[in-house]
Amino acid sequence: QSFLDHSPVTHQVFRGMQIGTLNMEMQSKQIVNFTVNAQGTQGEILDNITTGITNATILPASTDVIINTSSNVAELRENGAKIAAPNYVTGMTLAINNNLRNDDAVGYETAVNIGGGTFQLTGTLNTYFGNKTMVEKVINNSKTSLMANFRDNEGQRIIWDMPLVKYSSGSPAVSGKNAAD
Repeated sequence: QSFLDHSPVTHQVFRGMQIGTLNMEMQSKQIVNFTVNAQGTQGEILDNITTGITNATILPASTDVIINTSSNVAELRENGAKIAAPNYVTGMTLAINNNLRNDDAVGYETAVNIGGGTFQLTGTLNTYFGNKTMVEKVINNSKTSLMANFRDNEGQRIIWDMPLVKYSSGSPAVSGKNAAD
């Protein structure tokens, strides 16, 4: 992180960073939200970034388009087939957890290493159950696959490909009389 309003400009540098968790949430007609949490071994403030890190470059702010669920979802696939009528998706969440841990040692104020744990992926898929196909997969705890493909107007993509997932719980329910969700 650079503090461009400081004189001289200072930089906060984090070392040994690894992604601990990454979350994605999408709801119909909304912006897709991503949250990333990282964990590192130490941080410091530097007056000159090139003396603390070799080959460091300060990148300009991103000008990429914000991804939304109305016009930027190229397709959602379940078990290799596009999810379409009558089982429309109304929302989806994905949560990745690398279960990181601090490796601490005597004589050190900060962790000497960030250890990786077991990779864990969980999520939710909310749909209109237009027929029994998706409901039976939930009831039977069936193996399937999921893929979410996002695309912006410039052709950039984010693809979440999950080759083996199981629906572990859920039930067809609506929030009330004359409601669609």
